[in-house]
Amino acid sequence: MKRPSPTVLSAALTVLALSAGPALFAAGDVPSDAPALGGFGEQTVGFREITLTNPQQALPGGITAKRHLTLAIWYPARAPSPSRPACYSFNPPPIPDQTAASAQMVTECGIALADAPPVPAHHPVVLISHGYGGWATGFSWLAENLASKGYVVISLDHRDLPAATQAQQTLSFATTVMTRSADQHFAIDAVVAHRLPPWLVEIADPERIALIGYSMGGFGALATAGAAYDSSGALAAALQGNIPEPGTAPAALKALILFAPWGGAEPMRAWSAESLAMITAPTLILVGREDDIATFSGGVDWIFDSLTGTERLMIVYDAARHNIAANSVPAALAGSFDYRERLDEPVWRKDRLNTINAHFITALLDSKLKGQAAAEQYLHLPTVRAEAGVWPLEPGMAAGGARASSLQPGYWAGFQRRWAVGMSYRHDAPHAISPTQPDQGRK
Repeated sequence: MKRPSPTVLSAALTVLALSAGPALFAAGDVPSDAPALGGFGEQTVGFREITLTNPQQALPGGITAKRHLTLAIWYPARAPSPSRPACYSFNPPPIPDQTAASAQMVTECGIALADAPPVPAHHPVVLISHGYGGWATGFSWLAENLASKGYVVISLDHRDLPAATQAQQTLSFATTVMTRSADQHFAIDAVVAHRLPPWLVEIADPERIALIGYSMGGFGALATAGAAYDSSGALAAALQGNIPEPGTAPAALKALILFAPWGGAEPMRAWSAESLAMITAPTLILVGREDDIATFSGGVDWIFDSLTGTERLMIVYDAARHNIAANSVPAALAGSFDYRERLDEPVWRKDRLNTINAHFITALLDSKLKGQAAAEQYLHLPTVRAEAGVWPLEPGMAAGGARASSLQPGYWAGFQRRWAVGMSYRHDAPHAISPTQPDQGRK
């Protein structure tokens, strides 16, 4: 097989770095046009951080070393008195090919309360794995949202290596490829084997786990869920064989959520269709139709078509690129187009994307981890195109702020009348293969 040129690998690294780190979104913001499950739940949310150490992590070049993982944890809590908000601080990473990166520490506070006492119960667990160059609290809005609904949310900080030079880029990306799934497996194993602080063991259900992965986090999540990487493919060749060995999907993994997963597009396709077909966890994919980093047509949609061993659902956002997930650019960086381009979308409002994402993720989690049959109405939609939904009104009636329910069976459940637009939907049962049609659903 012909080895990809350094130019091809460099281009892949550059576009992935553009999606590196979602920054912090304003705490608790929920727009009035949020779908039914997009808002926050009734639980108070607590926040703590812990560090776990993997004593033997395989790294590029046949090296094995200790690897430290910081985990940001949100959980159902009781409000202490007095209480203090959880604030998330980070140094914005440099923009690729830019020397004027911000050195300012950015801090924003969420709705969570720092070190609040947990609610004693076995809550389902949701792991979040960020994109290349990202950080754990970059998903704070979604994490707080899910924790308020009764989930323990654990976000991994993968600490991707800096990539200022060509040599650093190659090592950084190879290390990311080697460690994304390994980090996810290590965290899941820690939950299952109770290798956690006692307070977390008492509230985390080791038998009900979901995994959310964005971009390179999604790349790792597919391997964690049971898809072996193609060791003879172009990606393995480009990284000189630094591809991790296949693992076994954790039995406790009950759902898989993929935001714009990288690795499906040629020339760097990471799996065979046969290996993706080994995944059995119900899967939700959310992606922009114009994604030019993970690549929708021939990339993410190919992944969807190949997941024939499981029930899978895909929501495609028209006119959206790669930054459909996680927090928006923080106010401190909003004046920089470099950061705006890296963290936000050119067409879609990020607050609306976040609530739609939370709506569908909540539906999948409530259905698969909590067994709530009522959540299924939000996963089985009547039309491929959202705007093709039918919701007739009596003469003289106004739509108002109501959301579609069982009384409007022809409309996307949970969305306001006239407001479900710009999205398409696919939902296939296991072993159902539907040919890839790049323009499917366009009008």
